[in-house]
Amino acid sequence: MKKYLVLLAAMALVIAMVGGAFAAVSPTVDVNAIVAKTCTAENDGVLEFGTIMSGNSGNAVALVTAPTIYCTPGTTFAVTAASANAPGFRLTDGTNFMTYTFSFNPTITGQGFATNVGDDSAATDLNMGATIADTVYNAAPAGTYGDTITLTIAF
Repeated sequence: MKKYLVLLAAMALVIAMVGGAFAAVSPTVDVNAIVAKTCTAENDGVLEFGTIMSGNSGNAVALVTAPTIYCTPGTTFAVTAASANAPGFRLTDGTNFMTYTFSFNPTITGQGFATNVGDDSAATDLNMGATIADTVYNAAPAGTYGDTITLTIAF
């Protein structure tokens, strides 16, 4: 009987050792990503007044071709604008100036890199516009006037 007891104890020990050989460990792997707050501009915009006839009444309103701007979705960006002919917004022919008003939304909200926020299709878009008062263009000498506005989008 002692032989059986020793044999049983030996078998239990072998089974315990074999069971330990199939043990497993489960390490973890952390996965992280950061989505950057950013905007890209693919195309510049244009504010075109065309030919303005002196003697007309009513403000001249620019035809707007919006810049193409894509920004990180759901993020609000501050926009500032500066005229190359500062102070203010002024068109020049090299000697003479015509002041104009430039309007835009100073905060835009990104809609992802498939939706242009430079246009005016949503309240969170840039929504540019410009006008020249009739009192300004009626007092301006004939000439070809121009300006460049630099938009800065902070992120």
